[in-house]
Amino acid sequence: MEVWQTVLVAITGNTLAVAAIAWLAKAIIGNSLQRELETHRAALERDNQIATDRLRHDLSIAAQERSVVFSKLHERRAEVIASVYSLIVEVSRKGNSFSSPIEMGGEPTKQEKYSQFADAFNALLEFFEKNKIYLPKDTCTRVDALIDGIRLHTVRLNIGFRRADDRSDTSGYREMLEQWGKTWEFFKDKLPEVRGALEDDLRTLVGSG
Repeated sequence: MEVWQTVLVAITGNTLAVAAIAWLAKAIIGNSLQRELETHRAALERDNQIATDRLRHDLSIAAQERSVVFSKLHERRAEVIASVYSLIVEVSRKGNSFSSPIEMGGEPTKQEKYSQFADAFNALLEFFEKNKIYLPKDTCTRVDALIDGIRLHTVRLNIGFRRADDRSDTSGYREMLEQWGKTWEFFKDKLPEVRGALEDDLRTLVGSG
């Protein structure tokens, strides 16, 4: 064999060997990278699943907490509506007694009745001002107007009763009689309207009407 042929064979052999080594290295590196990619992908999927499960758990807890909050809020609103209703009934009872044109023997005096009414009215006013946030806006407006009306009519009537004691003040006696009728009509007509609104609010809250 000629020298150049020997050299060619040697070069060719070396080239094939290098190519084989390069292919083998590439295959090894490729397989290693593939395994790393698969491991990384599996880790990402596992982490994503853990994060998703944790999010679902947190959302479930948040939903339960909101449900408890709204349940307690509804319960408190029902309590406030019932309490305001009860206080208005008491104010109505005492106010009707104070403003009634009919007097029975042995009853307390008008001043005593006014004092009893004032206690009931102040109890309503204090409770309502502290808890009105739980009531619907329209109902609050009605109760506010009712309270203003009650205060106006009863104060005027009480002043009228005192002026009427002065028999020389005939104009005061006539004004007292006029205010007496207005106050009696107010308690008879206006308070039932507000009680009806509170009844509607409670029925709507509990879903019974």
